[in-house]
Amino acid sequence: MSSGAPNLEELSFGNCKNLIKIHESVGFLNKLKMLNADGCSRLGTFPSLKLSSLEKLKLSSCYRLKSFPEILGKMEDITMLDLLDTPIKELPFTIHNLTQVERVVLISCGTVPLPSSIFVMPELHELIAGECTLLLPKSVDFEAQSSSMVLNLGLSGCNVSDEFLRIGLPLFSNVKELYLSQNKFTTLPACVKEFYFLTKIHLDVCKNLKRIRGVPPNMETLSAKWCTSLIVLDLKRPPKCVEVCRFLKTLILDNFINLEEVRGVPPNMRTLSARN
Repeated sequence: MSSGAPNLEELSFGNCKNLIKIHESVGFLNKLKMLNADGCSRLGTFPSLKLSSLEKLKLSSCYRLKSFPEILGKMEDITMLDLLDTPIKELPFTIHNLTQVERVVLISCGTVPLPSSIFVMPELHELIAGECTLLLPKSVDFEAQSSSMVLNLGLSGCNVSDEFLRIGLPLFSNVKELYLSQNKFTTLPACVKEFYFLTKIHLDVCKNLKRIRGVPPNMETLSAKWCTSLIVLDLKRPPKCVEVCRFLKTLILDNFINLEEVRGVPPNMRTLSARN
């Protein structure tokens, strides 16, 4: 499909099942505000984009699209990027040119290597992934990498490993809400002790979880339902529970079938659930 309409503001070919390729000229429509390719199940390639006016980009359910388009210049009007059922094999380094994106959602996108540039996107406050595997960039000095501005990090059902948490989690030290349910890691690393803004942790159905080595100082909610390998939950580590967990108000341990002991219940607890 090619375009000869330079004044076009909206372009939608959603659910065009036979669309295989989009002409490169579409990527240079300077007045285009909405570009919709949702449901183009045979779309295999997407042109690079230099769309300074674009506000919405829809690429969900593009089952054959393997690469997210390169972003050739700053695009300052897009605030959300939702990809569902589009098995892209990578996000380009140039994604940082989406300078005002606040939310990125990746659901059922297969294995997605994260570019190092995603960690320095200044307005990205919400990164949500589900039913896919995220890979950390290989050529990054993680110790020198500054922490992202992500406040809500959702990685439930993403095959998160101990290595991913050990190396990658410190890159999200500004996070306020952390969702790690339905993953395979065995240890919540000690680095979360330094996450001073973190108030909610969800670890539900992490059936291999054996150790929680750190407790954020300002944590308000900890949910660990169906963590069947965790036998002892020690809220006294590090010592002085009143100082470490003084804000913890909600603790949910339902179906924690092997739990034998909870040490050091904080004084401000309002809800403690340990059913079954």
